[in-house]
Amino acid sequence: MNKTNNATPFAKTPLVIAIACAGWMSAAQAGEILDLSYTTGDGYILIDADEEVVAPGVKAVTTDLNNNDFVGNGFSPSGDPNCLMASSPATCDSPKNSGKRIKNNLTGRGAFEHVYNVKTSGGTTEYLNYGKITNRTGARLLGYQVIVGTGTGANFTPASASDQAGLLAMDNVLPLSGQATSWPGTTQAEGQSPLQRTWLPEGLFGTKQDMSAGYFSPDNAGFFFETVGTDTLSADGMFANTVYSQFFGDGLLTRGQQPQALFLDNLDPDVEDDIVYWKAGNLWLDAAGTVQDTATVDALLATPGYYVDTIEDLTNLNINFSMDIGDLTAGQFTVRYVPVFSPIVNAASSDYQLAVANSLDATQIPYLFFDQNTAAGATPTPTAAYYEFQDIMNAFDALDPAAQSQALGSMGTSYLRNYGTQGLLMGRGTLEAVQQHLQENRISSLTPSSVSAETLANQLMGTPGAATLDQVVGQPITSTADLAMALDDNGNTASVALNETTSTFISGSASEGNLDNSNNGTGADYSAYSLTVGLDHYLRDQLRVGAALGYGHNEGDVNDNYGNLDLDGYSLTTFVSYGGATGLFTDVLLGYSWLDYDNDRKINIGSEQRKAKSNTDGDLSSFAVRSGYNFELGPVIAGPSLRYQYLDLSVDDYTEKDAGVLNMHVDDMSYDSSTLGLGGQMTMPIALESGFLRPYAEAHWVKEFQDDSSQVDTSFVSGVVPFQTPIDAYDSDYMTVGAGVETTFMASGMPASLSVNYDGVVSNSDYSDNRVSLDLRLAF
Repeated sequence: MNKTNNATPFAKTPLVIAIACAGWMSAAQAGEILDLSYTTGDGYILIDADEEVVAPGVKAVTTDLNNNDFVGNGFSPSGDPNCLMASSPATCDSPKNSGKRIKNNLTGRGAFEHVYNVKTSGGTTEYLNYGKITNRTGARLLGYQVIVGTGTGANFTPASASDQAGLLAMDNVLPLSGQATSWPGTTQAEGQSPLQRTWLPEGLFGTKQDMSAGYFSPDNAGFFFETVGTDTLSADGMFANTVYSQFFGDGLLTRGQQPQALFLDNLDPDVEDDIVYWKAGNLWLDAAGTVQDTATVDALLATPGYYVDTIEDLTNLNINFSMDIGDLTAGQFTVRYVPVFSPIVNAASSDYQLAVANSLDATQIPYLFFDQNTAAGATPTPTAAYYEFQDIMNAFDALDPAAQSQALGSMGTSYLRNYGTQGLLMGRGTLEAVQQHLQENRISSLTPSSVSAETLANQLMGTPGAATLDQVVGQPITSTADLAMALDDNGNTASVALNETTSTFISGSASEGNLDNSNNGTGADYSAYSLTVGLDHYLRDQLRVGAALGYGHNEGDVNDNYGNLDLDGYSLTTFVSYGGATGLFTDVLLGYSWLDYDNDRKINIGSEQRKAKSNTDGDLSSFAVRSGYNFELGPVIAGPSLRYQYLDLSVDDYTEKDAGVLNMHVDDMSYDSSTLGLGGQMTMPIALESGFLRPYAEAHWVKEFQDDSSQVDTSFVSGVVPFQTPIDAYDSDYMTVGAGVETTFMASGMPASLSVNYDGVVSNSDYSDNRVSLDLRLAF
């Protein structure tokens, strides 16, 4: 059952058991297996040092060439002269538990393949394969196949369909002997001799070597192993063992699903230690499933020789089968192992979906749901949650494959990435509303109260007036750009410069866009609006400080009708700004936002229609710097600029409600964004009779530095196997563009400006964002 192993893997690769010719060599005839060449696919061979196994973990033993149609006793492999077995000191005839089985560890949903070297024998040689399969796939095995053929991977061809047909095959079948007929896994009248079989170790189910009964039952447990054509063995389903099905369901457990047990060290390293009790949740049970008193177990644990470990053999299957190797025209052949899973595992098309599928697949294991309130001396039964999961899985299995894939996407929180994207977009929107205000203040000056725009325009056009424009502002004016800069920079000219040192602004925006699906996440179409109100004050020439309050609302309609994710946020932003219309400028912003998420997750599984509701909070810290240099280029003011933004978003954990056993718990989430934008901006002030008109445009290439993927711990509240939901990486390179127009005027005797702006994100593979804003500023 359980001994500590000093073992290492040999080569990793996919799953299916098949024999195939791979890697063409010279046209030598081949009928004797020499050795293992390599393995490939989703798996590896375990090198068990405790059993004196050495790399590569497999050896071929050949003592009787060309022994085709070896029969033996019609059931057991006793006396079989040729075999494939573990590369240990054991031989083909070594007894049970001698370490002669090849330890195949399956690790994924693909095939695991052995490729063997062979040489000529002048006939057909039969080999018995002593093997073991350990399930490390992450999901229950409902069966597997063993196939013989040619090639590996996508180039694999079953032997009967290859040019080696008739030379390479599973052993031919004969009418079953009486003992073979009585084997519980037998469903056909004919089979191999020795009988092809796959079963759980007898130490748990069956009769052990010393003729004592297995811990759980004296009856064997395993899979029906049938011949399919001449090149395939198929283990399609488990044969009846009521004890196994009562505790463990209808599949082979994967590592991590096996229960713990209380073992007694028998002081014999060659014999498995004895199981005393086993554990279901917090319940200690005997072999019959009766709850034991905790004090009894504690007393045993305090006694030398008793220890707790897992029952690893509940994830293992023994396997015996024979194959015929004729005079092949290739120098190699392949044995392939292919696993069979439940429909929900097969439906998974991404790492996220596979994690959800594996978790839901585990709900088919009864002991994981045993009622933890069962009293000592009683036999526990599964809770109501177990039977609710059965109804859900039955509804899922009844769907066609296309509908199953769609349903699987709705059964978990496939759009956790959107929590980050929507929150970060809201944070960026707040920063950009304030930066827009600072940019407009910088590149323009509000219309002065002492000189009308008409007079200034007339002077600029050469029309006579009370004074020349040069005299008014104290410097040469030859263009509207000169005029705009003079109005901004000439603070010592009382007739032109603003006496007001404080301004307030209000900005409203509306945006829409879409969050694209990623490999593991479902996107959304969203719309949003925001309102920002701020105040700034000049400390001295070109240096001002200020603060702004903001509110935003974002509504996301998740793709594929998976639900809605809505976000409300309140923000406080403080800022310091330096610079005028031309020359060096710098803006520094610090912000903090309080966020509230509301989520309705729609679950669509055929007849099972549910909606999981949740609410959680988040907080967002933000920091931004924008710096650049503006030049006067005739009537245009333009220059390069650099923008840096850092946003740190934290979302609190939450638990859904109203969806029964499909309610999920999602752990804390965190999302960071660190971007550097390189680009520039330009504006061209135009004098009007009643003020100024200032069109502007800008563009920046943006580099995202926090573009790594991450994981979020998630689980079904009533489930038994937690899992991690992948959060895919963000696009690291994209562009932002902006354009708008601002006009200045007098409002109730106060200088004012009004602007309409567009901002957009382009060339981003994660999302698109289009925002229109209306900004009003007043100076007083």
